[in-house]
Amino acid sequence: MESLDTNYQWHQLPEEIVQQLNSLKEQELIHIEWQDKKLCISLINGQFHGINDRCPHAGTPLSFAKTCNKKGVIVCPTHHYKFDIKSGRSTDGNNYKIPNYLFHRVDEALYIGTKK
Repeated sequence: MESLDTNYQWHQLPEEIVQQLNSLKEQELIHIEWQDKKLCISLINGQFHGINDRCPHAGTPLSFAKTCNKKGVIVCPTHHYKFDIKSGRSTDGNNYKIPNYLFHRVDEALYIGTKK
């Protein structure tokens, strides 16, 4: 995994989470819990992307939105704040930033990258 982003620490995901993620449809949002973290994950153009599953404005789980658009933008169902699942940044210009997670597949194993 030498070509991976070195600003992230990489962890192999357990098989039960990999199975959940492998069943995702494009743009569908799913909630998972991993290492005491609540994550919102989607599949965008065949690549997994994830952020913390809480809107920083009102605390609503972003996975309640059920889907994101083709660019990976999630609209919070409570107050309609918008977040890019790829970067965790607000797309509304309000400077909110949600921690994001990267994913990398090696054969059948799936790794999640957490910011160092």
